[in-house]
Amino acid sequence: MHTRKKSPRRHTPPQPPTLHSGHRLRLVLNTYGIPPTAFAEWMRVSPQCLNNWFSRGLPVDRVEKLATTLSVSKVWLETGERGR
Repeated sequence: MHTRKKSPRRHTPPQPPTLHSGHRLRLVLNTYGIPPTAFAEWMRVSPQCLNNWFSRGLPVDRVEKLATTLSVSKVWLETGERGR
């Protein structure tokens, strides 16, 4: 009977979590001291909808309005990279 040798396991160092647009929105609100419930009301969305944005990312059709409203770069809000 022939047995195979197990290949050594490769250790992959943990990677930092990738931040998406929802994380960046939360960062901006925290920086400005804007309570999420007040922001949801001002944007005329439910608090649950805003929580979905935080966890899943922003809807594409809302990014430009949010960037303008919060005085941040649309590119940064979408990608995390500096705008041009």
